[in-house]
Amino acid sequence: MSKAALLVVTEDGQDADKARKLSTAIVDALGLDWQVVHIEKYHKFDDAFKIELECILQEDDICKINQWSVSGSDKIVSPWLLYFDDDEQRIELIFNRSEHSRERKPEFRLIRWAQWQIIV
Repeated sequence: MSKAALLVVTEDGQDADKARKLSTAIVDALGLDWQVVHIEKYHKFDDAFKIELECILQEDDICKINQWSVSGSDKIVSPWLLYFDDDEQRIELIFNRSEHSRERKPEFRLIRWAQWQIIV
């Protein structure tokens, strides 16, 4: 069974409560199938937390999973960089905050970087 994994790195988050609120907002945006796996301080930045979320996939069609990934990630922030593995027919999405970034909810302004991937 496959799963979707979302890794989020925050900014301006010296408070663990902000990271927990952000994780709740992400689950609310993506749907209750998503679970928060772990929240911890992120070692690369003093003001950052790392949030790990996952969702067990019921779908087997990789084309549908890829489309679901693109539309799901856009519920949080945009734009995302898309990497495509032709051998696996699988995508990976990366978000890096920039002056062109857009967030779908004010809480998502705390997101500095994110990675969305499908794990088999």
